[in-house]
Amino acid sequence: MNLINKIHKIKIFRKLAKKIFLGFPIKQSFYTGIIFMDAVEHSWAWTGKRRYESFDKELQDKLYEVSLSKSKFIDIGSNIGAISLGILLRNKNINVIAVEPNPFAIKYFKKSLKKNKVLDRCYIIEAVVSSNNIEKGFDITGSVVGHVVDTSDFKVKSLIFWDFIKEVVHDNEPVLIKVDIEGYETDILNSIPQDISKLKNLTIILELHPKGFNKIGDPNFCLKQLNDSGLKAFDFNGQEIRNVQENEFSQIIVNI
Repeated sequence: MNLINKIHKIKIFRKLAKKIFLGFPIKQSFYTGIIFMDAVEHSWAWTGKRRYESFDKELQDKLYEVSLSKSKFIDIGSNIGAISLGILLRNKNINVIAVEPNPFAIKYFKKSLKKNKVLDRCYIIEAVVSSNNIEKGFDITGSVVGHVVDTSDFKVKSLIFWDFIKEVVHDNEPVLIKVDIEGYETDILNSIPQDISKLKNLTIILELHPKGFNKIGDPNFCLKQLNDSGLKAFDFNGQEIRNVQENEFSQIIVNI
């Protein structure tokens, strides 16, 4: 691996590797199991000091902590499944529904689920979530930053977020929801239903993206929408969030 790291620093070898190894699976130890990724698209996670187990570590640990009191985890924007897989491996008493539109990411996600023998505890839906069910364009480039974009020729199914949540949450069961959709949270929070209070026992951990991110991010608008709906946002320490830095990424917790 040290030799690979040295070679990766040489520009001409990186260019050659992109042509030869794109689509080639790389596996890496991950908690008590294995995670698969693309040799090229996810080179950041295996050619240097960074590893998927330490990627967004604070978020991974917080989600795991909250999951211990839940029966179901809904992962909106799961990518190759690092968050879902980490919870499945560490919490043996939870099932997962993952929503992800990128077929290449899903390929590695399913490979990891099968390898770790947790495929029966995870159901993957190939779609995006939004405020409507109109088919969306989706940019699948980048390892973890795919996003909805009108100009893309790659079209994906769209689920109405709040209707989807009502459909998959049953009898007020305790459910954890993670939402990381690269700025598109502004769209789904622009359409919070008036009967949101009918949902119970939900904990949503949501990433707010900087203002203008992917031409749609607006974190303080998202906070206002939540507050206007009678919902409060908290940080990981339990402190209420009343505003955020518009040019930064923020993780918030919303309890319903």
